[in-house]
Amino acid sequence: MRVRSALVLVALALGGCSGGSATPAPSGSATAAGQPWVVVKPGQATPSATASQYGGVAKPALPPVSFLPPAAGAACKIAWPEYQGQVFIPLQVTPGAGSLTVQWPNRYGSTYRVAAVKQSLVTGAQPEPVWKTVTPGSQCEGSATITGLTSGEAYIVWLDAPDTPRGVDGTRSLYSGRSGVVKPL
Repeated sequence: MRVRSALVLVALALGGCSGGSATPAPSGSATAAGQPWVVVKPGQATPSATASQYGGVAKPALPPVSFLPPAAGAACKIAWPEYQGQVFIPLQVTPGAGSLTVQWPNRYGSTYRVAAVKQSLVTGAQPEPVWKTVTPGSQCEGSATITGLTSGEAYIVWLDAPDTPRGVDGTRSLYSGRSGVVKPL
């Protein structure tokens, strides 16, 4: 069996598949003997395309667009953080004579609480902070002034928003804020 298949392969290799004819079969396009398959004729370069001058007014590609009014919080002085990873509600604290004025963005129109916590070292039990309740209503920003503070003493202002909602996945919206160290004048 091996000898027969080897002989068939040798015969095909030597004779080809054209039935033993050594001349190729004629094709659909005949060429004269000795002429190359590709004919190259010298010529001139074609001129490059020129831009035509357009007159008139171009039609717009899209219909006219009217933009929606900005979001309610866009005109607010303090922007609400929309990006992930934000931990605290942003605060702006302005020192006054024996007071601190605190401003924050009002996101939910809920009730907020603010307190100024003294940063001096105290031995033993720490004094409870005095919380001031603020209801900003539909205002863009919440604001409160904490009075009765010691001038030049270091404080940190805390903000608590106990009524903030939870998302559908159970995560709670931002519910607290904290300032850096501030000193009343």
